[in-house]
Amino acid sequence: MLRGVMVRVGGIVAFSLLLAAAPARAQNSDIFREDAPPAPAPAPRPAPRPRPYPPPEPEAVAPAVVPAPALPPSPSYDGTYTGEATVSTNSSGKCFFASLSKTLTVKNDQFTYAFSETDHTVVTGTVGRDGTVNSFAPSPGGGVHLSGKIQGSAFTGQAVSASSYGFSCVVDFRFQKMGR
Repeated sequence: MLRGVMVRVGGIVAFSLLLAAAPARAQNSDIFREDAPPAPAPAPRPAPRPRPYPPPEPEAVAPAVVPAPALPPSPSYDGTYTGEATVSTNSSGKCFFASLSKTLTVKNDQFTYAFSETDHTVVTGTVGRDGTVNSFAPSPGGGVHLSGKIQGSAFTGQAVSASSYGFSCVVDFRFQKMGR
């Protein structure tokens, strides 16, 4: 017969069961017999197999730094360009260019154009990689803005001369490169 005992330990109730004064041996069970044969040894357990882990995450690889391709060499615009210079706008009738230069000189991608030899107005600047020409030069009566482009062996452009006297002149250029 079993007798239950209830014990309160630090706020927790624990039950324990005690065997009552019962016979020490059960009649139908061999496990409590002193003369019972020993239990067979448990079979050895196989060694644990390693568990397959998920494949490692690929490490983040920084993108390769590829240098920018080198710019192709700038074409050489060096040379002397000569040709026709015509006055296309004469707002006051005072645009006379008897001494208008008809030569643009380029050396080491630097250009020089003597707009008016009378006024000593010389426009200088740099020829862009694409052949563009764009510069300004002051003159005694105002200033001159020169713009244009060299393509192949031709220079086409325009010079605008503004005067402090209130008039302006526009000169159009069509020059060809001399020699090679």
